[in-house]
Amino acid sequence: MRFIFDKEPKKLYKAIAISTGEVKSFKILVKPHKKKNHNPFFYGEEIGVARKRKQDVTVDYSFCDEQLIADLLNLNNPDERLGFKWITRFVKRVLACPEVRVLYDAQEIEVLADNSINQPNSIVLSDNTLRINDQVLR
Repeated sequence: MRFIFDKEPKKLYKAIAISTGEVKSFKILVKPHKKKNHNPFFYGEEIGVARKRKQDVTVDYSFCDEQLIADLLNLNNPDERLGFKWITRFVKRVLACPEVRVLYDAQEIEVLADNSINQPNSIVLSDNTLRINDQVLR
């Protein structure tokens, strides 16, 4: 799935600018849990910090909608097309069914707030770096 976004910053910037899709910024509160989680939202630094410090960690993450993902696709790349099918079929079915959705709930997430309502996204391209709010893509 990640390979859809593995593009040089200029291509990502252009796709975001041209697309009718949108980027959303969310504030996420990660709470430390004592036992090992089966469905962590984060696998990296954020959950490690929360568990090690035994404190809440607040992070801002940007996500894009289905239209923007479609606009990022390289239609000649079968891996990207398969990833897009997975998003549009499997994920939508999971989200539509509460009985199944609970199996995929991210266990560390306690609060999810939409930052896009309070402030516009900051999308800046400089040299070989694309910055979307606080996230840096290279």
